[in-house]
Amino acid sequence: MRSLPLTLLLASADLLIAACSGADRAATSGTLASHPALDAPAPSRRFRPGGLIPLWQRREAGDSTFGVVPFVRADAQGVYVWDHTLREVIAFDTAGALRWRAGRAGSAPGEFRRVVDMQLDRTGRVHLLDNETRRVTRLTRDGRLEAITTLPVAGLLSAWLPLEGDRALLLVNASDSALRVVDTAGRTVAVEPHPDPQYASRPLLGRQGVLAGNGRDRWLFAYSTASLWLAPATGTAPALDGSTPDRVPFPQVEVSGGGTRQVQRFATFAPCAICDVSADGDDLYLLSGSTDSTVKRVVDRYSLRDGSYQGSYLLPTEARSIAVTSGRLYAILEDPVPALAAFRLDAGTAPQRR
Repeated sequence: MRSLPLTLLLASADLLIAACSGADRAATSGTLASHPALDAPAPSRRFRPGGLIPLWQRREAGDSTFGVVPFVRADAQGVYVWDHTLREVIAFDTAGALRWRAGRAGSAPGEFRRVVDMQLDRTGRVHLLDNETRRVTRLTRDGRLEAITTLPVAGLLSAWLPLEGDRALLLVNASDSALRVVDTAGRTVAVEPHPDPQYASRPLLGRQGVLAGNGRDRWLFAYSTASLWLAPATGTAPALDGSTPDRVPFPQVEVSGGGTRQVQRFATFAPCAICDVSADGDDLYLLSGSTDSTVKRVVDRYSLRDGSYQGSYLLPTEARSIAVTSGRLYAILEDPVPALAAFRLDAGTAPQRR
């Protein structure tokens, strides 16, 4: 049986002991209406033959092999991975050479316990969201500790996205379902409506998702548990929603216990439907959990201008995380030892139906 992604496992560990409101209890009955994007006819998946050209691959960082690596992020100047086993950020240049390592297990400054998201901002700084210490650690492009922000927010800290002006978008998986804009002191300065109107009514365990942005004018949310992604209207850009060709519905969630504490579990095994997301310019890339022999090997591409499906790429093995930037795709492959792999995207290759 395939294992759940680390992000789902970490979130599940907290949600199994989460206190749920009456609205949350009612939401587990399975009577929620689906989202129109999950009911629409699915596009035929079209693969781009030869669309991924291998460049290099690494399975180690200096004197250590990779452990559990749930995140890879990249920009035009570097590639960064979070190794959950070592509790380290590991930085490489775009040719695969090791640049620096930073972090270790613990709660002191520069130490980490349960990192649930890692993102880069436009200046190349690395942001790490730690749900257990309730803080965000920011590292400079060369790995120096720059700032630590404590987040005085209740609920499961789920995802983090740097915005302009040293602000960030924080996703809190709680009964109020808040998307909060926070400042450098961790204060909430605004509350954003979630792009999925039904988000607050879904069971806590099914709300898990990721944030991504193109560093310019678009940000989006994608569910980990269902093949649904949404990009709210921003400036002159319209709101968009869509799902992968697999059309994975929301999982059924079982609730047990009573009083002030309840336990939520998936009724059946639920691998990720959308395992990771990367936005690059006007393009969106989704690592799909899929439903067949290509599980976690398919990267679906969409336009962030109009939401249209643009074709898919097939990775050589299962992947845990992806990052796309400057015409390259970086992936954490899982066959069988984790490896960081780099590919050049051949965007001109005509897609073929499959």
